[in-house]
Amino acid sequence: IRHDAWISYMPGGPVKGWWMRGEWAWMKDRHVPGSVIDLQGNGNAGTGATQTNPGPTTATGFYVSTGYKISDSVFCDSAPSWLRPFEFAARYDQFENVMTADLVTPRKTDQFTTRVWTAGINYYIKGHNAKIQANYNWVQDPEEKDEAGNREFSNVDNNNFVVNFQVAF
Repeated sequence: IRHDAWISYMPGGPVKGWWMRGEWAWMKDRHVPGSVIDLQGNGNAGTGATQTNPGPTTATGFYVSTGYKISDSVFCDSAPSWLRPFEFAARYDQFENVMTADLVTPRKTDQFTTRVWTAGINYYIKGHNAKIQANYNWVQDPEEKDEAGNREFSNVDNNNFVVNFQVAF
């Protein structure tokens, strides 16, 4: 089962060029046996490291983003030609994407949330058909403890800088 909601808003007038978007998702499903790690080794004989009979679980997540595209703005005609193809963007993502078998009930799947803050610049060469994107992502991996307070995650630095050249034909 999956439910999604999207929203997009691009105001006009003096803030023309500014846009906002968002998406929310809720999913309910059962993981494929062997796809979720079991840190306690409670799986059936022979596997020991993964869930072999997982129960149904739900996951939720969302993102919100905003940006300002110079070529769509009220400043387009007065902006220098080299500046017009630029778009400045920011985004926040949050999703329950880290899953492990519960420490007490091996069929239950515990879920933990990852959060990502993104700042980026897009340069449109030929609209959405050819563009260069540069984004920096600040990643906050799960730091929560489980319901019993028994499990903590390592603080891994997964921040990254991504440059992308996109071509559509």
